[in-house]
Amino acid sequence: MIVRVWHARAEPAKVPEYLAHFRQLVQPALERLNGFRGFTILESAGSGAAESAREIIVETRWDTMDDIRAFAGPDLSVAVVEPAAAATLIDYDRSVRHYTVAASS
Repeated sequence: MIVRVWHARAEPAKVPEYLAHFRQLVQPALERLNGFRGFTILESAGSGAAESAREIIVETRWDTMDDIRAFAGPDLSVAVVEPAAAATLIDYDRSVRHYTVAASS
């Protein structure tokens, strides 16, 4: 299994808006794709100068890199962020990382 990981930051009041966008538009699109195995969205309060921001980490799980390519396009390192999602965020990574699951329970 491969985990695709992406990071963003949002104002606390905008986090529910981002989550609603994900649930209403992104999740249904992902669930139609072969090889998609689920997602986790993590949220954390920022620290230091960024205390007013929330960190968002989106992890999606996939069977193969080819399955990810059907979602992300030919350059797998590029983040897929729709304008409506970007509008809810302070900033976000323009690239993503991929990890092979080495162990899990």
